[in-house]
Amino acid sequence: MAVARAAATWCDGQIIDLEAIESVTGSILTGVSDGWAGEAADEFARAVSSLRARASDSRETLHVASKAYTGYADTVDQIAREAVPLREALSVAQGVVNGGAVTFRSEEEWQAQFQAVLDANRVIETTTAALVDLAERRAEADAVLARTRG
Repeated sequence: MAVARAAATWCDGQIIDLEAIESVTGSILTGVSDGWAGEAADEFARAVSSLRARASDSRETLHVASKAYTGYADTVDQIAREAVPLREALSVAQGVVNGGAVTFRSEEEWQAQFQAVLDANRVIETTTAALVDLAERRAEADAVLARTRG
């Protein structure tokens, strides 16, 4: 799922920027404590500490979001891969059941065609159930992503 992967990549890029902010603000705070004293130094240090804390919180939130987007994309891609053979089997089975005029030349031909239709109906039932399961998995993945909080 390209959109979710793009969102994860964007989050990862922001994380790198926020890590840089944390590093720079750590260096600034070290510099303030090494040679600057007084009320202005204290106020500046509080402001820089606040910025550093917000950057850290944002980085953690984006990390959670990136992981959620990646997990969601992996799940949706896996569901899509699993659906392909099911849809193909369903199509073939529906073609057998809805195949048009049936002509019988012998009892054996009739039995073979009847058995093919029975088998196709079983395939339709099992593939339909499997596709419903995939749809439920997708709905659960959607719900998990929607509940993700950083």
